[in-house]
Amino acid sequence: MTNSGNSDTYIETCSACGGRRAPERVDVRRVLDRLDALLAAKDYDGAAAHLLYWLRETESVGDRAAELTVLNELMGFYRKQGDRAQATKYADYALDRFGVDNEFNDTVFFATTCLNAATVCKAFGEAERALELYRRCLELYSRRLEPDDLRFAGLYNNMGLALAETGLFEEAYEAFLKAIQIQEPAGASTAPDRAITCLNICDLFDAGFIPPNADPDDVPELTEKYIERAYALLADDSVEKDAYYAFVCEKCAPVFGYYGYFLYKNKLISEAEKINVRYARREHADNT
Repeated sequence: MTNSGNSDTYIETCSACGGRRAPERVDVRRVLDRLDALLAAKDYDGAAAHLLYWLRETESVGDRAAELTVLNELMGFYRKQGDRAQATKYADYALDRFGVDNEFNDTVFFATTCLNAATVCKAFGEAERALELYRRCLELYSRRLEPDDLRFAGLYNNMGLALAETGLFEEAYEAFLKAIQIQEPAGASTAPDRAITCLNICDLFDAGFIPPNADPDDVPELTEKYIERAYALLADDSVEKDAYYAFVCEKCAPVFGYYGYFLYKNKLISEAEKINVRYARREHADNT
């Protein structure tokens, strides 16, 4: 905490972003923008410090919505870092703290929190608990959102992964197809997410799933179809090449390699590196 020079007024400053704010509220958009820059620059220590700082600040000023936003980011951050203890800690804390809060526990915001917590459970081998949370999210979404809302697509894709892990391949396949169907009308803005879902379908085939009305001999051709579709979506020039796109490229590249598409793998790695360098340079310029 630094003194602004006025003996009656203190302005809080985040060491990770230099952000200054009035004590009554948190500028969540600025917090998230800085987080994106830190992650793109692979400054994971800085990203953790940034999030933990703003968790303390949102709690101290009583900005509950901002606090829940930061908790969602923390559970996602530690999940991607492979830190089970910390990811689970913040997932459980968010569920416990806001699940009994009547202002939040019947909202889309809390439904998405359930989705993110479920993704943590799935990542660390708790697929059954993940499905419980995904279904809780689905129940809230179904009451609060239109059927074509893009948030359903994210839910169905993640739920499909948990269903696949528990051996419910046909239900997983149906969930993945629902995700793609919801996303397609949005065009290029959903292309990275559709690419992920296409590769998830390939993994179902690889696990031995044969779609209804298909023969075992059809599976190699179907796998190739979805791999080519996934790459075409990522290679679309109209797709915004931002930090999220770079993350998706990094996530998808090894999958292309697994199926023997090494040229696609290398192109995506190269594309992600270029984007991350650009963000790192921007981060450096902002701090000089």
